[in-house]
Amino acid sequence: MKRWILLFVIFLSASFSCLAQICGCTDPLATNYDAEATVNDGSCLYDSVSVNPDIVGVLPDQLAGTSSLVYWNGNYWTACDHNSPYLYQLDTISGTITDSVLLVPECPRDLEEIAQDDYYFYLGDFGNIGDRTDLKILRVAKSALLSGGAPSIDTIFFHYEDQTAFTSEAFSSDFDCEAFVVNGDSLYLFTKQWVSYGTKCYVLPKQPGNYVARLRGQYQIDGLVTGAALFEEQHLLVLCCYSLVLQPSVHLFYDYPLCDFFMGNKRKIHTPLMLYQTEAIATSDGLHYYLTNEDFSYEFFHMPAKLMKIDLSAYLTEYLSPGTLDVENDDKEALRGIRVYPNPCTDKCFVEVENENVTMLRLYDSLGHLITEISPSGNFISLDLKSYPNGIYYLLLTDTAGKSSKRMIIKQR
Repeated sequence: MKRWILLFVIFLSASFSCLAQICGCTDPLATNYDAEATVNDGSCLYDSVSVNPDIVGVLPDQLAGTSSLVYWNGNYWTACDHNSPYLYQLDTISGTITDSVLLVPECPRDLEEIAQDDYYFYLGDFGNIGDRTDLKILRVAKSALLSGGAPSIDTIFFHYEDQTAFTSEAFSSDFDCEAFVVNGDSLYLFTKQWVSYGTKCYVLPKQPGNYVARLRGQYQIDGLVTGAALFEEQHLLVLCCYSLVLQPSVHLFYDYPLCDFFMGNKRKIHTPLMLYQTEAIATSDGLHYYLTNEDFSYEFFHMPAKLMKIDLSAYLTEYLSPGTLDVENDDKEALRGIRVYPNPCTDKCFVEVENENVTMLRLYDSLGHLITEISPSGNFISLDLKSYPNGIYYLLLTDTAGKSSKRMIIKQR
């Protein structure tokens, strides 16, 4: 009963919010973009697009079972789903192994994904044809790996709250899992549904213990999800998957509220590749992604494991802060000192800063081009935006402490 009351309150709150503002598609790249909309309601639609990944190289035989990919310590690393307890550093020019570290003393049963935060790697030992009751995530301290000492390991055990049937028949379960991310104090798992051909998102704490994985949302992705990459503060999630005929695709989820990944923009990026069993995805900048595919053989056909790179900057640059801004102090504390209203802006926008020692205000477009700059006198600034086209812009403020930035949207009436 309490749950229904809570849902009713949330529904009323959302309804009143949309009455006070205008709900609609707020992404300028969408075919149904609404310049009047001030609240993203997740309704954006997009043209079908296809991007051909660049093949970096064939992976060594010992990485035939590549199942995960992470960006750590300035390099990309991969691990295999069985028969190896190591994390391997990859050369992103050739795909060769340049280093390795021992992750765990012995091989996990079925290591399908690695996620991370600042202090730990989280190893998803949850590959599941449907009959496993020992699902777990191993938490490995990074400090031990960096020092060359013995791995320090804790375990997070879990089961799905809505799994009531268990089957050992291959390809007949909706409770397989090969993708998850760390977000704040929680882990978010994305299932690989062999029957429904979609994905469900489950959440559980990232602390050692035994938990029930709670259902957070679901999405009919029309593919088999195998990897995830997250830009937490920017609210950007990217999933990789493949179809039943092994055609890879990448799915973008962004501008969502809180951790409701499927409530914001949802865009599918097709690829022309065929017979690639894509297994993992990772990025260092949110625009360019590396992927790996597992070795695949069928009768007389053989597709070796490879490292690939795909450029998604054409679809995400306008959403993510451009790297050309060279922001030196873009942390949460700095951003709290900047207020932009209304945001989205129309013909006029106001900027308030807590620090009165602002020496320069610069406005950039989504490609990092400088539009205008102002030397303010005080902590209240008025911007005339009548001549600027709709889109995403970035304010860069310079004060005696350094620089900080703020994302803003211009939507002319």
